[in-house]
Amino acid sequence: MASTLAGLLILAMFLTTSLLTFRSTLFGDVAVSGATRDANKVMGENARTGIKIGNVDQDNTCWFSLEVENDGSTRVLDAVDMDVIVQFASGNNAAQRLTYVPSGPLAVGEWTDTALTGSFEPGIFNPGEMLTVDGKALLTEPGTATVTVGTPQGVTDSVDLVDMAPCV
Repeated sequence: MASTLAGLLILAMFLTTSLLTFRSTLFGDVAVSGATRDANKVMGENARTGIKIGNVDQDNTCWFSLEVENDGSTRVLDAVDMDVIVQFASGNNAAQRLTYVPSGPLAVGEWTDTALTGSFEPGIFNPGEMLTVDGKALLTEPGTATVTVGTPQGVTDSVDLVDMAPCV
């Protein structure tokens, strides 16, 4: 009788352990497959997103204007989520991420979107449309700046601005 009870106890323990292991493995597999699906979705959006900086205008001070073309196949829903970063190759000018302002006169360290071509979806940067980005960088001394524009998907394009000078 004692050996039968011991055998049943061992069998119950084995079944309980197997059930717990199976459930935790199943939970882990579901979590990993969900994360993989989300990562594939983000990678697909990144692969289909593209921007290209076209016309550049600057007045040899801290002000610049860029025409950015959405040459990908995905749209950028809100310009607030885009980044404009200014870096300098030499000198004492610090790299900076400009702050987005929706409108109005720009202060140093700010950027805005002044024009968006196309009327398919107003306010949304659709494929084939052009977005005009105006900005003012903070410079302590004259130099060449590299301006990088980035989308929320992490896709970027850069342009060099020669002979930028501090705002007066």
